[in-house]
Amino acid sequence: MHATGITLSQNQYTYVNQIIERKGLQSRVQMLLQDYRDIDESQPYDKVASVGMCEHVGRPNLPIYFAKIYRLLKPGGLVLNHGITAGGVG
Repeated sequence: MHATGITLSQNQYTYVNQIIERKGLQSRVQMLLQDYRDIDESQPYDKVASVGMCEHVGRPNLPIYFAKIYRLLKPGGLVLNHGITAGGVG
């Protein structure tokens, strides 16, 4: 298994890379400091997990966001999308 993470936060990037190095996971895990729109689509993923991104992408950009996820997936791939929701909003 190989995992790739992305963030725009320099602090998150530094923190996660320290953990990766401390646990000796450099051959299995990489953390990238970049925008999700810039992820290379030439090597699609089996699975994509997205945590808390929808709130930051914004409603007008959701079609672009989900289209990018679709292009990043291998055929039959799986997506886990976690988002913050509010009950009783209508």
